[in-house]
Amino acid sequence: MTFAPVAVHRALRARLAGTAAIVAAVPAAQIVDAQTQPEAPATIQIGEATALRENLTLARRHARVLAKLDVWTLAGGTSAARNLAGVVNDALRDDLELADGFRVLDQQVERIVFSRDPSSERGHATLYVGVLVEEPIQ
Repeated sequence: MTFAPVAVHRALRARLAGTAAIVAAVPAAQIVDAQTQPEAPATIQIGEATALRENLTLARRHARVLAKLDVWTLAGGTSAARNLAGVVNDALRDDLELADGFRVLDQQVERIVFSRDPSSERGHATLYVGVLVEEPIQ
């Protein structure tokens, strides 16, 4: 069985790579699970996350996945990163489609942080996405 954070990670990548407005700005090959600063002109990095057990019922089949998405652009300011973060935010307004019997109960972009790259060569935005997941009955 798939683990809730894995299901969310896969669904995030599928949603971003399947959204025309995002792929127009960031090729699907640049929507990656990576940790280093990218070389490409625009990149969305999916990877870091936290999973919290939510004891909503006695069955304890709920987890809150807090995922971090980093948006990088090849622009010295934060304008391009702000614009791309807005497109990502819009793409995540509808619930993700999870595989393997997992179900989204709640989902939201909880915050977006804009920061400057120390080299002043790139724009950077970080989106924090919270997804409350109900796990399938085993």
